[in-house]
Amino acid sequence: MRVLLIEDNPGDARLIAELLKDAPGGPFELEAEGSLTSGLARIEAEPFDILLLDLTLPDAHGLETVERVLNHVSVEVPVVVLTGLDESGTASRALDMGAQDYLTKGRISPDSLERSMRYSIVRHHAERALRESEEHYRLLVENANELIITTDMELKVTYVSPSVERNTGFTPEEGLGRSTREFITEESFRSVSEVFAEQFARQVETNTDPPVPVRVEVEQLRKDGSTYPAELSAGFLRDKEGNPYGVLVVSRDITKQKEAQARLRDSEEKYRTLYESSRDGIVSCDLDGRFTGANQAFLDMLGYEMEELSEMTFEQVTPANWHELEREIVGRQLVSKGYCDEFEKEYIRKDGTTMPVSLCVWQTTDKQGERNGAVGIVRDISERKRIEEERRKLSQELERRVIERTAQLQSAYKELEAFSYSVSHDLRTPLRAIEGFSRILEEEHSESIDGEGLRLLSVIRQNCDYMAELIEHLLMLSRVDRRELAEREVDMNELVGNVIGELEPSIDGRAVEFEVDELPHAMGDPVMWQQVWDNLLSNAVKFTRETDVARIKVGSLRGDGENVYFVKDNGAGFDMRYADKLFGVFRRLHSPEEYEGVGIGLAVVQRIVRRHGGRVWAEGKPGEGATFYFTALPVEE
Repeated sequence: MRVLLIEDNPGDARLIAELLKDAPGGPFELEAEGSLTSGLARIEAEPFDILLLDLTLPDAHGLETVERVLNHVSVEVPVVVLTGLDESGTASRALDMGAQDYLTKGRISPDSLERSMRYSIVRHHAERALRESEEHYRLLVENANELIITTDMELKVTYVSPSVERNTGFTPEEGLGRSTREFITEESFRSVSEVFAEQFARQVETNTDPPVPVRVEVEQLRKDGSTYPAELSAGFLRDKEGNPYGVLVVSRDITKQKEAQARLRDSEEKYRTLYESSRDGIVSCDLDGRFTGANQAFLDMLGYEMEELSEMTFEQVTPANWHELEREIVGRQLVSKGYCDEFEKEYIRKDGTTMPVSLCVWQTTDKQGERNGAVGIVRDISERKRIEEERRKLSQELERRVIERTAQLQSAYKELEAFSYSVSHDLRTPLRAIEGFSRILEEEHSESIDGEGLRLLSVIRQNCDYMAELIEHLLMLSRVDRRELAEREVDMNELVGNVIGELEPSIDGRAVEFEVDELPHAMGDPVMWQQVWDNLLSNAVKFTRETDVARIKVGSLRGDGENVYFVKDNGAGFDMRYADKLFGVFRRLHSPEEYEGVGIGLAVVQRIVRRHGGRVWAEGKPGEGATFYFTALPVEE
């Protein structure tokens, strides 16, 4: 035991040292200081088990010595005061200030010194533990969310925790001396009085407390008159002899708990309503597959009562050919994922008929998280299966009709090919004969034919040429429909350049300005796309003939999943009221005398664009030019 002695009298210091040598329970390690200042410094620097303190020192005297020691922040050791024969009153007051014991010089023996030090250490540790316990209790009470009240046996408040203000609006000072009935509604007070009275009477009679405090729910009153739900826990406060002298009451605000309970009840009610009113069957079973519950929809599906179903397993209402598949699906997915993806099966009704259903299954667990069964949602898909069967039959019928229609189209194509052959040979042959004979008449017999006759021969030849052109364009139109698409990536810039190059001889001597933007590539048949550009650019050149400076612009726009191309000119234009006639066969908005042509070119453009899955349209204004647009599929990046 390390002992620090603060004593300025060398004789008294030697006496204490000698007493410690002879004291039982040693050894004792004694260190001595002659002043309070040096003693306190020693305590700060080294650990000691006990301090022996003389009250009369050079730098401190009497109770001032004790006060300075006990107020020193570093002093955490028990203090035994050493007094003279005439200082008993001072020593007593030192004990009140916090010293553990005092010894009178001249009356100290080795035994009394050893006992005093041992007693002081034990008492010091006990007091410190008590202080720490009280501090913990104080912090607990002052920071608790619960309202903590102590009362006397007449239920008058003797203490109230600071949380009273947060919970009720009363300050702790306002709560003291009040009756506990002032903190709850009158109805609550009446309901709890009987409970507490009975319990407390039993406790008083048996002089024992119950295993758990008495608990009851009340409506707690706030200062503003409003209320909130609370749970009161109460028990007796007892003195050292076990006699009750008061009551400890803990009030816990259970507003959130009540709200949670209300939400739970509401949720359960919604679930019950959903469960009972669902058009789908909802069914549960245990780990053995035995039914444990089912809603009315499921019972109606199968025709059983719940009492009957509870004696059965799901395999008993499942056709045998589904057992293996269902066990494989449920066993594999339910264990690994906790649920099964929706699958289809059949159930056997009570009357022996079967019905198709779709089924989703989820695993259920108990409070410990252990699997205890499964719950499933069953949907009657009889109507869906009926519709699917009707669709299957309809699909077969449509397929048959498509085959018939395809055969008809193939026959029509053969007829078209025959027509094309006829046009190409049967119509051209007499046309060439008429044109040839009229030429012979004009060249070899012009002397015997008058002027009117020659004029008529010229008209015949012109109409033959026009008829030949019509036949050629009709054949071109039929080839567009019959030609197989050779789809690939097409460089539209190259096609436009080729067409402009081919048109240059026909515009020699005219002022024609071409403006061509960079065009995105497209998908399709390059031969057909070249025909589109040729027809549109040829029209632009033709219909700007009367313009001093022809300006033709070729560009593109980016559409939604498509490329939009256009050809714009400043030529004759057209009236938008007749825009729907532009793409018809032999439909012209200008006379042949104004602009040559047979009215096939734009019809060819439309058919090619549509065969590529695109659209074509035009905008114009008489005398101000026209713009023709068409779309094509872009190249996938």
